[in-house]
Amino acid sequence: MEVVIFLALAILAVLIYLLLSKNVVNEEFVSTYEFPETVREGIAKSYCKLSDEELDMVLSGLRQFFVVCGKNNLRWCMMPSKIIDEAWHEFILNTKEYQNFCTKAFGKFLHHSPSRAMSSQTKAQIGIQRAWKSACKLERMSPNAVTRIPLLFSIDYKLQISDGYYYVLNCEMPNFENLPQHYCAGHILSSNAGGCGSGGSCGGGCGGG
Repeated sequence: MEVVIFLALAILAVLIYLLLSKNVVNEEFVSTYEFPETVREGIAKSYCKLSDEELDMVLSGLRQFFVVCGKNNLRWCMMPSKIIDEAWHEFILNTKEYQNFCTKAFGKFLHHSPSRAMSSQTKAQIGIQRAWKSACKLERMSPNAVTRIPLLFSIDYKLQISDGYYYVLNCEMPNFENLPQHYCAGHILSSNAGGCGSGGSCGGGCGGG
């Protein structure tokens, strides 16, 4: 009887692991999805200096974030970009289209949780680490040995978003401390420092748990 119980628990554990690790995102659908024009218009209105190419980059970053959330089974992931978070807000305003997108992309609704809803700094750290690992893997990099910063984390710096979150590889770079909302990418996977620790706080996040 003990052997049967042990085997049953082992099978249950495997099933739970497979369920939690399962990707729930239709990656092909998300990567080719065309956002409503109002999303692009809303970003352009808030950040009027962006070129068409830069606006395309923002929308690519939003697609990457959605894939990251799906790769994490819609568990809590932090949003590391101010401007991509703004794009997400614009998309959510298209309530019907956003709901249809979520159904096709994930099979269920993807909620947006504001950063102030986080229960602890530990949750923020876990969320940013999940986002970092998945974003790096999407760009075929090891999260522990990157040679560049993935789009989701680098876009605010690239576009010089004044109220954005700036991530750099070289934490000793000149004038690093003078960057607004500055974070060291090398510290993200540290047990003592997350990417939302120094200089301010990250944006909202997706999912729960």
